[in-house]
Amino acid sequence: DKSKAIKYAEEMLRVRPKAPNAHQFRANIERQHSNFEEANKLYQKMVDVCNETGSTAKSTALIISAHNLLFSGQLENSMTRYDEAIAISSTPQTAHNLKLYKAVANLFYDKYYNGLDVLDEMIKDVGETSTSKQAVNQNTAQIYWNKMMMQGHNQQKSEAFKSLAKFKEYRKRNLDMNEKLDVDGYNATNYAMEAWMHTLFGDYDKAKSLLAKHYDIAKTWESAGAFDNYNGIYGMIYVMQGNPKKALEYFDDRIDPGNYQYYSYFKALALKATQKEDEAKEMFKYIANYNFLSWEVGLTRNLAQKELDS
Repeated sequence: DKSKAIKYAEEMLRVRPKAPNAHQFRANIERQHSNFEEANKLYQKMVDVCNETGSTAKSTALIISAHNLLFSGQLENSMTRYDEAIAISSTPQTAHNLKLYKAVANLFYDKYYNGLDVLDEMIKDVGETSTSKQAVNQNTAQIYWNKMMMQGHNQQKSEAFKSLAKFKEYRKRNLDMNEKLDVDGYNATNYAMEAWMHTLFGDYDKAKSLLAKHYDIAKTWESAGAFDNYNGIYGMIYVMQGNPKKALEYFDDRIDPGNYQYYSYFKALALKATQKEDEAKEMFKYIANYNFLSWEVGLTRNLAQKELDS
């Protein structure tokens, strides 16, 4: 109920007109409904309030304003805002996290090389943006994971697998340093990520063999989401092999756009191919209007809109 949400947000503004979060809530409502132009004005008001009061929420105001500018088609302006937020980050680790936003933002416009350039710069600075040796390893692994993901979807096969190897290497360094880390979890993630890359490059038999190893570990986990990556990647394999009916056997109820926008895009393709067009359309619509920044949405948002337009 948008009107009721606006009513309460406006009351927040009346009670505390100089509270940045009141302006944030009000702007979020418009962003949720894809009214980006109005949201831009409201996020700018949040920035103005932070400037006026000296609020520590200014970095938050800048970053969410950058997100909204991104969604409204203003890529260059969004990049400027990301840089402004990074420049006033409270800690080096925060700056690292915000730079990842900037890298992933490029996916929304298929600017893979621009995103990779940001990640390459982050590699150079990772020693300065990490507070410990373990943080260096963790942040470096995270950067290489993002490189692998971008290179994989940009069909840079050799580069993607080099980044995968680096991702494993830096995670292993932390595993060796901290005996409390879960070896099975480390191996399971490696198997799933390598299976994902092989799937993207059409080596389905290799992907399945890796997923079998992942499954042997995942079956021991007491978690509702233990098999999410197993099911998601297996579903992708069958979509790409032209067997959408089989894919839907793996895309269970947990593969939902509220949980996984990336896997859900492939699930929607499978639904469309099996004449379940209304269900597919709802999924495509959800993803195409998911107004939050993440790698999953960055890779699938435009694709989902193209399916709706076709």
